[in-house]
Amino acid sequence: MEPYKNVDKILKLIKYYDDYNAVIIGSGSIKDNLIKYSLKNEIYNKVRFLEGISYRELIKYYKSAKVFISLSKFESYGITVAEALSCKTPCIVNNNTALTDFVNGVDCVEDFRKY
Repeated sequence: MEPYKNVDKILKLIKYYDDYNAVIIGSGSIKDNLIKYSLKNEIYNKVRFLEGISYRELIKYYKSAKVFISLSKFESYGITVAEALSCKTPCIVNNNTALTDFVNGVDCVEDFRKY
């Protein structure tokens, strides 16, 4: 979780969508600030912060998500978007990156890693 990833924008929007919760997976320099923001703005019950999960758990989160969001400003090939798409999870990406070309019209596979 770094400033250029724009995770804060997801937190700012989540309080307006009653049918949605957010699971934010990872670490980074602004994670503590994001947690504080969620507490201050009373959305902590709608947001779950996870770190250090297994690859198998990650796949389960991708598959169970209604949508995967990556608002990063500087991604040309985001592996997380590829993983989500491979799990047939719809993706929302920043329009100012090459990821828009990547997500449009992708035919996803059932699973991107066999165990």
